[in-house]
Amino acid sequence: MRRLTTFLLAVLLTFAATHAQSQDAPLQALLQQHAGDVAKPSRRTVDAIVEALLAAELPGVSDFLVRWRDKEVWHHGESGLFYYVKEQADDLTLIDIDTGKEAGTAAKRDLAQIRPNSGVRSGISVCGCGNAFSFPTLTPPSGWKHWWRSNATRTPRSSNCQ
Repeated sequence: MRRLTTFLLAVLLTFAATHAQSQDAPLQALLQQHAGDVAKPSRRTVDAIVEALLAAELPGVSDFLVRWRDKEVWHHGESGLFYYVKEQADDLTLIDIDTGKEAGTAAKRDLAQIRPNSGVRSGISVCGCGNAFSFPTLTPPSGWKHWWRSNATRTPRSSNCQ
């Protein structure tokens, strides 16, 4: 009986801690729901992840999408959390995704930089479609023939795109 009570108490405390974390860090909590696909993104899964992020309408989503696309998101293997980082000599300063504040330091070997391939980065850009964020406007270099063909507007694949 004592073991059952201890087990139930541990489950209850874990649930309470997770619930408190999701209220304090809603973007991190959403990323944890898709942790495997965010940490190792593929062209097949990126649309669903971006749609879930945009549908949540959380602050910081646009910044996260831009940083994810630009390979500036890191995954802490031990805790499973995602961070932005400031690189220093041997250590990395962890930046909380929800608050933008420093969350401590870690050795480079403890974190993995998420490096989406070009198909994933393209999916992030296309699915974003300007609803949550916009990318810099490109101006054609002078003398570049048919510039408009390579920079034509793509048809968004996301159901969130209007």
